[in-house]
Amino acid sequence: MAAPPSKCACGATKSKKSKQCRKCWATCVPFDPSSVIATDDQQARGNPPQPVPDRTIRQPLSTFEEAWRIWESEIGMMKDRFKKPPKPKNKKRRRVVVIPDLHVPYHEASFLQQICVREKDADVACLAGDLMDSYAVSKYVQYKRVPAEVEWSQAHLVLGKIAETWPDVRLILGNHDKRLDRQLRASLSLDMIEAITMITGGVLDPVSALCRRFSNVTISKHQIPNTDMTLDWLMSVGDVLIAHPETFSRVPSTSSRKFEEWIADNTLQFQFDKYRAILIGHTHQLSAFPWRGSSQLLMEIGCLCKPMDYQTSPRIGGRPQVRSYVFLEQDKQKDGSWTTDLNSVGWHCFEWDK
Repeated sequence: MAAPPSKCACGATKSKKSKQCRKCWATCVPFDPSSVIATDDQQARGNPPQPVPDRTIRQPLSTFEEAWRIWESEIGMMKDRFKKPPKPKNKKRRRVVVIPDLHVPYHEASFLQQICVREKDADVACLAGDLMDSYAVSKYVQYKRVPAEVEWSQAHLVLGKIAETWPDVRLILGNHDKRLDRQLRASLSLDMIEAITMITGGVLDPVSALCRRFSNVTISKHQIPNTDMTLDWLMSVGDVLIAHPETFSRVPSTSSRKFEEWIADNTLQFQFDKYRAILIGHTHQLSAFPWRGSSQLLMEIGCLCKPMDYQTSPRIGGRPQVRSYVFLEQDKQKDGSWTTDLNSVGWHCFEWDK
């Protein structure tokens, strides 16, 4: 059988060896010799420099598919290998796996692979914030250079693997996921931000844009009663509340108790009584204890990332991070709600596998 015709970024048919169709080539700006860069190795061997790829988008993007082809080109993807997500199963008892801070591209890939194999029959996967580290746009001291396209391509592969492993993937945004969003809002006026969001479809962070690629991945937004506001750093899964509060403490359990007290104050009219378990990320610690007369469970759920450069600083503080993840099971009630079996809550600590 003949190979299918190759396509240009605009969707038109092009010749096999060409990078563009004739129409796109005709609208290209003239070649500028100053836009070429020769590497040291090329200069040593006398090889001519190669032109820098032109990344200019000259026409407004009309479809998601067109934008996705440009995205694949930017991150260097040769082929989209994403498989279809598994079909959800109608069960009266479901298993939920909670994956803590990954900080791609500093994630522990082998640990995530073990989770995908060990928990492949789970029904819901919850990402508890900080899918990406966003190291490229950090304003803190940078110890190495990590191009943004490297981070984005790695996050794409990781999220694709998670999306094809579990039928229902829910994600909350952590402080690292929002780094680009926050820096843009701090640097630009509200009118500028509004103009950008109109162009980008209402998003300012790569994670929110990336989630649109996968039909079974949703960003959870906790609706605040009687308002049009939502919180995207926490989510409800049955009677379990999973959150990424920006709080930390040297003493185990202090952060989870502080967040529980914030919820209990009912400042934003949360129905706190329905949450039997509260699981928080961000601290990179692992702790669990009963609370409120043993009627509730508070947990810090660890992380799945490598040690960071700033942890080698002589400024002593904090606790060593723990690589782990959490799982639990819930029963479906007659009214359609899900109730957690607290005796089914458990964790796997990869530090103990050594």
